[in-house]
Amino acid sequence: MARQPIRNPLGLFLVLVLLVASSGCQVTTAISSLGRQATTPSITQEPITTTKTKPPPTQTQPTPNITSPAPAPPLSGKDVFRSDKYHLAVRVPPNWGKSEGPENISHILEGQVAFNSWGEDGFWTHEVITENTATYSSGIVMAQIHQGGAYIVLVEAGGPPPAMAPTEYLLNNLNGLILPQDWRLRADREVGFHAFAFYKWGTSFVLQIACSPNASDATVAEINSILASWQFDTR
Repeated sequence: MARQPIRNPLGLFLVLVLLVASSGCQVTTAISSLGRQATTPSITQEPITTTKTKPPPTQTQPTPNITSPAPAPPLSGKDVFRSDKYHLAVRVPPNWGKSEGPENISHILEGQVAFNSWGEDGFWTHEVITENTATYSSGIVMAQIHQGGAYIVLVEAGGPPPAMAPTEYLLNNLNGLILPQDWRLRADREVGFHAFAFYKWGTSFVLQIACSPNASDATVAEINSILASWQFDTR
């Protein structure tokens, strides 16, 4: 799918911050009746019917490490998924599906790489179009993955203006963002959905992890293994 230009980086950056920080929001984009051309994104509040509780200890995330360590040796082996286009390598179990973008998963998010536990190459979750709106949310992602499955996707959300640029994420792995955990547990209002935003190479990214609540222990272990192996190139 052809890559669509990302317009209005300041507005996009603010939408990205709200998407990740607010547990009860979804991104809704208006669509022209003449085609799927997006107008200004807006945030709509989903009704909250449950009491928000403090996440369990396994949800605690490490404080991002902004110190750049010595680069790790490059990954090698038949199980390594390498993307020269996106400057990364990941060790992926042979039974997992693999996808490389660019893929327009919504009008403001572009998929770079994605992996799924049911072995379907080229699989991506996408926004849902209904008449004059396009919506991409944690609930939509969870509804599109297979029962008992897991899905990992790295999306690009453009970059903020230089004056608003956040701290650069300097690590070449994910150790400053996440810890191994049971990804079936509740996060971001949707059971099994997790999103981690970071800024690298002048671009804002979101790493999304969706895990079905009835996924097996083996699938959870595979998620943790994939994330632990993740390696960005040194640029």
